[in-house]
Amino acid sequence: MLTRLFVHELKLAWFKRQDVLLPLGFYLMAILVFPLGLTADIHFLQKAASGIVMVSLLFAQLLSLERLFKLDFESGLLDRYRTSSYDSSIIVLVKLLASWLAFLLPLLLLAPIISILLNLSFNTVIAMILVMITGTPFLTMIGGLGAALTLRVKQSALLLIVIILPLYIGPLVFMASAMNAAASGLPYNAELALLGAMSILSTALCPLLIGWIFRMLD
Repeated sequence: MLTRLFVHELKLAWFKRQDVLLPLGFYLMAILVFPLGLTADIHFLQKAASGIVMVSLLFAQLLSLERLFKLDFESGLLDRYRTSSYDSSIIVLVKLLASWLAFLLPLLLLAPIISILLNLSFNTVIAMILVMITGTPFLTMIGGLGAALTLRVKQSALLLIVIILPLYIGPLVFMASAMNAAASGLPYNAELALLGAMSILSTALCPLLIGWIFRMLD
């Protein structure tokens, strides 16, 4: 069942492309604003690249979260999670991992385009890819927790942002710091280790908390 759920969630993301394409389109367009709309100065773009990428990533992630559990809640699928032979937290974990993968893969595919737009060095592009792989699980898990907390709230986007934005600042700072270190030829192992630890911890705890929240919805 868990494997089928994982595949189903990936297929759902593919067939409901607007849920994936809207955040990714915003991510790409937000980055395009700088070289095409503001300045094409190579030195400025290289210095500001980490901030540009992380802020664009932040808003793209926020756009993808509001409907994360909304359809399951409205269709009554959450009730099936609670009565399943598997613990609801395990089902939530599978759903979040599928959502993370559906969000991450297009980001990685866009990396060569971003490198051209911002004139990034090879080392900086590698750092960008690595911090996305190690850092975005935390963003997805915390975002899922926020989405669960605002599930009964109509027009919950603003409340969702207020809840999770403070928790996103730390990881995004570490992600930007790693890109800056790579651009300067410095090691960034510490940032990757911190991001990995935060992602592992959130992956272990957030599904449990979300499962508990779902049980409280009765």
